[in-house]
Amino acid sequence: MRNIRLWPPPEGSGTQTRAWWESFWESSNFGPPSPGLLELYDRFVDGASTAADVGCGNGRYAVELALRGLTVTAVDFSVVALERARANAATAAVKVNTRCLDVAADSVVADVLFDVVLSSGLLEELSPSGRANALRHISTWTRPGGLTVLRYCLDIDGRGPLVPRGIVRAYYDNADWEILFAEERTQAKVSHGGFMACTGTLVARRRV
Repeated sequence: MRNIRLWPPPEGSGTQTRAWWESFWESSNFGPPSPGLLELYDRFVDGASTAADVGCGNGRYAVELALRGLTVTAVDFSVVALERARANAATAAVKVNTRCLDVAADSVVADVLFDVVLSSGLLEELSPSGRANALRHISTWTRPGGLTVLRYCLDIDGRGPLVPRGIVRAYYDNADWEILFAEERTQAKVSHGGFMACTGTLVARRRV
């Protein structure tokens, strides 16, 4: 369950510091991954062997991908989150590699490309410039022919607009990508974390 003292962020929708997230993961947790997002993954992903979970938090999606037989790298800028991800993987009897990186930074080296790059719950926690950097890194880490799977929140618990509508689809709406699924909900519903959220989802294949 989430720790309501720490989340949603008490400062509103602004970007939180690394120290804030370390404190969050020391004492808080999110529930299981969204069945709907995993259903989309199973619908579109076929033959993948490697995956990255970007902004992995406690590794709830990284573990699920590892259980599906993929070699998974969990990426987060929180050391505590990565410790939680490794512990949850061990509990599930799977292995998850971890990498401590801030994908909102200007320059992150794409030294490995993945068949699938999944990210859920990251974009809404970033500043506009950080969000643009994260989208760029996520896309460049996806190998040609591979898939990007994104879930993000347009609005959470009255925090106001977070990810502007249409910008994620617009980022992938070009000759380098084929959008397989894109949806932005118009009504909020209770998330698996126990809070009201209006979400967007996108699945796109990087053209060869």
